[in-house]
Amino acid sequence: FAPAPRADNDPAYILFSSGTTGKPKGIKVSYANVYHFVNWLETDLLYDDTSTAVSGNVRYCFDVSLFEMWFSWTRRVPISTLDLKDFINSRQCIARYGQHDVGLWVSTPSALQFYLRDKKFNGTELPKLKTFLFCGEILPKSTAAKLFERFPGVRIINTYGPTECTVAVTSVEITPEHIAAERPLPIGTPRPGCQLVQEGSQISILGEDVVGLGYVNLPEKQAAAFPEPDKYLTGDIGHLGKDGLWYFSGRADREIKLQGIRIDLNEIEAHICDQTGVETVHVEPHLIHNSIRAINAFVCGPKDQGELKNLASASAASLPTWMVPRFWYAYPDFTINRNSKLDRVDFARVAQAEGVRYVYE
Repeated sequence: FAPAPRADNDPAYILFSSGTTGKPKGIKVSYANVYHFVNWLETDLLYDDTSTAVSGNVRYCFDVSLFEMWFSWTRRVPISTLDLKDFINSRQCIARYGQHDVGLWVSTPSALQFYLRDKKFNGTELPKLKTFLFCGEILPKSTAAKLFERFPGVRIINTYGPTECTVAVTSVEITPEHIAAERPLPIGTPRPGCQLVQEGSQISILGEDVVGLGYVNLPEKQAAAFPEPDKYLTGDIGHLGKDGLWYFSGRADREIKLQGIRIDLNEIEAHICDQTGVETVHVEPHLIHNSIRAINAFVCGPKDQGELKNLASASAASLPTWMVPRFWYAYPDFTINRNSKLDRVDFARVAQAEGVRYVYE
């Protein structure tokens, strides 16, 4: 049978995403959305990338994998990949990517941090690897700085966007000047056909070709997140800088109240993550009888109480007293979830049970 004709606003696919709630929700993305995402890759974002193979780092249940798949399909170049169980075997993956001359790496920052622990993950072992593209999490300055050291002349692209708007809606090429600046790394400028608007402290995304169709059988959530046609309320905190670039700070639902003061946990994490020797960090409220009494910080990087004390002191020197975590935990490893993001719950559990502990007074 001949396939039925498709209209631009028909769903091209439905991707189930748990977001921050842990409850799966179906997100509908139209043919027009996909077309304009792919067109952005081809004519703007990666138009001059000559890679002859692309990484296969991202699971297909996570929409960031569309970067890898569409680059492969449109350029007719292979995706180099291993079985999922072998992905964390850095030596095996480095050998495979070297054998296949992978030139484009796509992942979350957390996934890359596993490989930066391996000294063989460098430009000598992987001479064709010239472009790193990140999405899905905040890119720490320390991660970008290590990449510039390991892969001289590398191109680092930072992107931002929700599944509801087809993977990513902004991009910027990170430079050493961005790393040296006092502010966090930017997420860049909107792609063609897209507009970002700051409403309060939160980001809204507008654009007929960018904003997706919404949710499957979730009318209340649909009405709240898509208040009008071609507009999506992200629930993300961000702002437009004086340099013309957008900056992302994290989820709006990570604000707490401690002793009557509103505190943004994202701001604390961003500060700690920029400190020397920190690989990743998770900050959460310290609860006693379901009441917030202090702040916990779980950090990967520091090795002993002395380093945790120095980290706490550095935080106290530049953060208000009420924003400095009281309980600090260091653990040398962390896990990532199915979407290759930091598994915050597991990291906190293991660090608290087995890690080094320091109490800031």
